[in-house]
Amino acid sequence: MTINYAMIIIKMIMDTNYSKELLYLANKLIQAECSDTAKMLFIKGLNSVFKNCDFIWSITEKKTREHSICIKSTSTEFGYLLYNCSELSGDENQLISTFTNIFSGIMDKLILQENSSIKSKFENGIDNELKYKNIIETTTDMIWEIDLKGVFKYVSPRSFDILGYTPDELIGRNAFDLMDTDEAKRVDKEFSKYVINKEAFTGMININIHKDGHKVVMESSGVPVLGNDGEITGFNGIDRDITERKKFEEALKESELTFRALFEKGPIGVAYHEMIYDINGNPINYRILDANNSFKKFTGVDPVGKLVTEAFPGIEKSSFDWIKTYGDVAKYGKDIRFQQYFEITKKYYDCVAYQYKPNHFVVTFLDITEQEEAKIIIMNERDRAQRYLDTVEAIILALDRNGNISLINRKGCELIGLPESELIGKSWFNNFLPQPEGSEVVYPEFLKMINHESHNIEYFENAVLTSNGDLKNIAWHNSILKDENNNILGTLSAGEDITELKESKAALKRSEEQLLQSQKLEAIGKLSGGIAHDFNNMLGGIMGATLLLKKSIQSSEKSDKYLSIITDSVQRASELTNKLLTFSRMRPNNMEVYDLHKSLLEAVSLLENTIDKRIEIRLNLNSDYNYIMGEISQMQSVFLNLGINASHAMEHGGIISIKTEHVYLTKSYCDSCSFNLKPGEYIEIEFTDTGLGIKKEDLKHIFDPFFTTKEQGKGTGLGLSVVYGSIIQHNGAITVSSNPGVGTTFNILLPLTDEIPSLTINDKKIYKGSGTVLLVDDEKVMQETGEDLLKSFGYNVILANNGEEAIGIYIENKNKIDLVILDMIMPVMNGLDCFEKLREINGKLPIILSSGFTNNKELKYLLSNGCNGFIKKPYNELEFNRIITKVLDNK
Repeated sequence: MTINYAMIIIKMIMDTNYSKELLYLANKLIQAECSDTAKMLFIKGLNSVFKNCDFIWSITEKKTREHSICIKSTSTEFGYLLYNCSELSGDENQLISTFTNIFSGIMDKLILQENSSIKSKFENGIDNELKYKNIIETTTDMIWEIDLKGVFKYVSPRSFDILGYTPDELIGRNAFDLMDTDEAKRVDKEFSKYVINKEAFTGMININIHKDGHKVVMESSGVPVLGNDGEITGFNGIDRDITERKKFEEALKESELTFRALFEKGPIGVAYHEMIYDINGNPINYRILDANNSFKKFTGVDPVGKLVTEAFPGIEKSSFDWIKTYGDVAKYGKDIRFQQYFEITKKYYDCVAYQYKPNHFVVTFLDITEQEEAKIIIMNERDRAQRYLDTVEAIILALDRNGNISLINRKGCELIGLPESELIGKSWFNNFLPQPEGSEVVYPEFLKMINHESHNIEYFENAVLTSNGDLKNIAWHNSILKDENNNILGTLSAGEDITELKESKAALKRSEEQLLQSQKLEAIGKLSGGIAHDFNNMLGGIMGATLLLKKSIQSSEKSDKYLSIITDSVQRASELTNKLLTFSRMRPNNMEVYDLHKSLLEAVSLLENTIDKRIEIRLNLNSDYNYIMGEISQMQSVFLNLGINASHAMEHGGIISIKTEHVYLTKSYCDSCSFNLKPGEYIEIEFTDTGLGIKKEDLKHIFDPFFTTKEQGKGTGLGLSVVYGSIIQHNGAITVSSNPGVGTTFNILLPLTDEIPSLTINDKKIYKGSGTVLLVDDEKVMQETGEDLLKSFGYNVILANNGEEAIGIYIENKNKIDLVILDMIMPVMNGLDCFEKLREINGKLPIILSSGFTNNKELKYLLSNGCNGFIKKPYNELEFNRIITKVLDNK
């Protein structure tokens, strides 16, 4: 039993990687004489395993005559162990059992932490021979006992799996017989040392011969077996088959040698480094731990073991920060590749750096000095050729077979509006030609040249798209590029910008058309004005004579009827002459700033009560700013005319759609437009119906005076000409498009104004009020003026110097503040931000904006987004009083 138990403990120790000292302790506990020194022996054994621990042994006697043995250590790794045991006095077997149980408990706790599978085998204790036998016979290792000559006295069944021999074939046979002669001598010599010193051994490597002849590499561990006299009689031990492990180790060693050879003799420079940091974690240097021969060849330095600042003095002053670059690699594991000139060696290197482990990195590199110097020569030649090309005023463009830009000169870059670096390699047809013309018209011609399907297209014109969205017309002279073997490489083209020439021709044509149209309309206007003036005089005479006639004759049903016909006719003729006068007028009489949306809504309201109820009017007013300078009644007349005309085209019902947008007209758009427009902000009105539409031949006459497509007696033909005249008088533009059977769309452009509508006041009375007003202004003069005026109106006043102060005051007094007058431009927090904060606190709080600038963009935004009113600085008493009264009355 003692032998088997020893083997089990040895096995447990081997599987948990415990030390040789622990093997020795196990052997002493189990087989040594149990004398008074046994306790000291046990403590000594513990200290040999758990270094630097101060163990304390104490025995406490209980009333039951049982004892507690407490083994305590100051080491937090070991803690303390407490065991109860029977009476310590007794024979040796009892004491051996006591110490063995204690050791077994220690092993249980240690093994529980590192090898729960073995612990589970012993969690209920080993209490009989059968359990020991089962463990021995099922372990994967071979357990044995030999005498001092190496003869097997016991062998576990695993011997058959490892060596091909059964236990019966090995017991009585010398272990050295399983080795070849040289191996047996070597192992015997090593084994003899442990016999002489009575020492346990672990990790003894020996090569045995399997029964079938192949070699088996074993790792042996054993403890000496002592007799009652203390003399060694043999060894108990375990053999583990490590043949596969050895093969792996040999393969690994061979692989390491192979890679070392590649490292040393490879054509790529390789070096292994350790990064050095300052106390703040910043890289300040690195040590070169290893470097191959190519590294030394490329740099001319043997740097191994040196700091980089020692191996390459002055590196920290290089234009390229090598230490910082490699510091990021070593610290963050960021792999990089780059090409760089190294001033110290005066060479170019292609470098790859990667982290090997934290704070360690590897660099591989090639000397590319020759290639770089050749590249510099080529680049210099290319630059010289490019300079020649850049002096040419024509656009020079080379495309490869795929249509990508391979060369472009300065003139071409200026045309596109991008530097050469952003053009080379880009697809010419996909990026710089308008679509679909680029891919559907120009590209097929390019392919014909590339594929020999046509001769060189000597001359070709097409539009080019610039980076800012403009189109330029270019006239190209083209040729094919070929290599020395006559293979087509691409095309080479020289281009001339003919945009201005074409625009001049187009502008000249438009000017001629506009002149003719203007002359025609001017002539008609003058004629209409003269006729209207004279005709009004005649109508006045007719109307006067009619009134006199009515007074001088006797009234009768017949005479009254005829006189009424004359009066009505004169009235209709007067309305017609008023239209002629409106058309002939070059500018409206009563110009003022007003909200076009408001005018449009009023016109729609009139239309809904006038036209067929089967016609639906849909509004989509998207413009965020709607103020224009014009005559309100005239614009309402425009919308009514368009609406009534549309209703006449939809006898069975339909839809009138009115949409507005805020647009910006560029100079190029205005230059190309047939109307006299100036660049800037406009409101666009799109007026669409689903009516019968207008024939193509009638569209060009649609705005001509007296032109009508209606039946005789159903229209004068002045409606759309008056619309046209009104739009022109407002410095706008109007166009029409139509498809018969689908409908008609009028597009109107009217310039927006920066002015704010003025408050019209006829009543000179000052109205008194009550309540509290928060006046927010950073100017002292405006505070004093505003405060005096407000108090004279009957209001209490609280002053604030900026938006931030106003927010704080309002939060404290929000239950008594009735109105906020807010300056737009202030320090700390401006009017816009203050307005939005106040609206977040109280969405219904009345707010009037105050500013000396009526064209402030923020002011326009706030007036369009819920602000209650605006007062211009300096304050006018009457206007100030009216707007406050109006806002508070509507609260």
